Amino acid sequence: MMVDIGWLVPPICLLLGLSIFCWLRTRRFLGLLKARTEAYNESIREHASIQKDLIERAGDGIVMIQDGLIIQANRRVLEFSGCEREQVLGKPFSGFIPPEELPKVGEYYSRRIRGEPAPVVYETKLLHSSGHHIDVEISGGIVPMQGGVADLVLIRDITERKRSEARLLHNAAELERANHQLQAAIARSSEMAMRAEAANRAKTNFLANMSHELRTPLTTIMGMTELLQDGAFGPIVPRQAEGLGVIDGSSQHLLDLINDILDIAKLESGRVELERKPVEIRSLCRTCLDFVQEAANSKGVSLSLDCAGAPQKFWADGRRLRQILINLLGNAVKFTPEGGSAGLVASSMSGGQGVIFTVWDTGVGIAKDKLEHIFQPFEQLDNLGTQRPGGTGLGLALVRRFVQLHGGTIAVRSDLGQGSHFMVSIPDPVAMISLAGAPASEHSTLVELLKGVQVLLAEDDPTNASIMQLQLERRGAQVRRAANGQQALDSLRAAPADLVLMDIQMPVLDGLNAIRLMKEDAALRSIPVISLTALASDEDRQSCLAVGAQDFLPKPVDINALVAKIRALLASRGPA
Repeated sequence: MMVDIGWLVPPICLLLGLSIFCWLRTRRFLGLLKARTEAYNESIREHASIQKDLIERAGDGIVMIQDGLIIQANRRVLEFSGCEREQVLGKPFSGFIPPEELPKVGEYYSRRIRGEPAPVVYETKLLHSSGHHIDVEISGGIVPMQGGVADLVLIRDITERKRSEARLLHNAAELERANHQLQAAIARSSEMAMRAEAANRAKTNFLANMSHELRTPLTTIMGMTELLQDGAFGPIVPRQAEGLGVIDGSSQHLLDLINDILDIAKLESGRVELERKPVEIRSLCRTCLDFVQEAANSKGVSLSLDCAGAPQKFWADGRRLRQILINLLGNAVKFTPEGGSAGLVASSMSGGQGVIFTVWDTGVGIAKDKLEHIFQPFEQLDNLGTQRPGGTGLGLALVRRFVQLHGGTIAVRSDLGQGSHFMVSIPDPVAMISLAGAPASEHSTLVELLKGVQVLLAEDDPTNASIMQLQLERRGAQVRRAANGQQALDSLRAAPADLVLMDIQMPVLDGLNAIRLMKEDAALRSIPVISLTALASDEDRQSCLAVGAQDFLPKPVDINALVAKIRALLASRGPA
């Protein structure tokens, strides 16, 4: 009997179609999966290549160590070791470590592998194939790998850093040594300075004491000589008179030497102070000429006096000024041959702010190469190489010191065989006569120069301060005074001024420190300062400008120059 299976055909066909469809879909999925897998694997390979390239190009050495052997190393590791790659890979890392460093490096490696605490970063050395060592800094960490763990090590070359550290340590040691040497030198210098100061004081005291002690017996000698010459003890014969004359002349010469030594001692010890008073110039000059007149007459040297260009009076220490002029006139007579001439000329300084005394002669003159030495203590001229003159060589040194005490200057012009001119410029600290005698029209013009300008004058010498205040007020300025730097600062903080005139050598607070404090004070730093000082060297000027002064004028101050500087400074600031 036949069974009818025709009804099975449609289901079978359906199943067959479904199977084919599923197979096609599976094949397509597998194709897509394969493509994506290949793309992913390519991406992994690309990233791995990039990472490998980055590792290879890294500035630090990178090495992978497993079981003590190097399994990976980049280019820098090869450079550090001086080896090719095949000479490094598979080799023990310890083979590249100097023997003295092996215990430390091995201990740290073992502790990291065991998971025990170990330094993350430490310094050691690597062996180069040439035999020298390289200073390196190593940092390591454990990374998991197939079949275990490995030590990933970063190696940084610190050779230059170690050299810099060594240089710094060397420089620090050198600096410390130099500092010790400097401190020792300062200590020695201080000790030497104290010894020199003590020696100088001892010398000065000795000279002063000896000068005074010598005057007592000398007074007796000179007194007795005079009595003998006057016949107080009976008549004397010509030969006795001649001998007494020699004694008298020698005694007078010795007294002059003692006086010079005493004056030098006083000057060096700072015990000389000027006593300024009004001095009649013509009377002063006449007295000085009279003093040397007898010596001039004995040599047939004519003397002259010219005071036509000088003021009637000026303020100075008359006694010291006589010493100056008598010394210069005495030298003029001494070095002028018989039949020659000498003289004294007095004239006014520019602006009437002092007097210039010129002592001239037609004597032997002074060689050019000796002019710079004649004012040094104990220097003497040899009278053109013939006979040495008497004296200590202190005369011109004293002259210069007394001139400087007056705030003045001395200059000399001389030629061999043509005579000499000594010019002494003495500033007048008051100039009262010339100021009081100014005509009304001139006064009116002066008042306009500094009209309304507020000036603070810091000056510790009351005479100089009064004179300058009067000079500035006659030109229209409104002046207030301070006797030292601290008073000047206090006055400015209470009421600022348009300008400050600052003396440098003052008590309590000197001018340099006062200027420095002014410039550190925001409220005062814009006030211009002109420093005034008897210290007139370039170094002194630079010191004043360095602390903040806008300008500098040496004493004695030329009032016209000062006014010009004030006007220029205020004009440069513009209107307030």
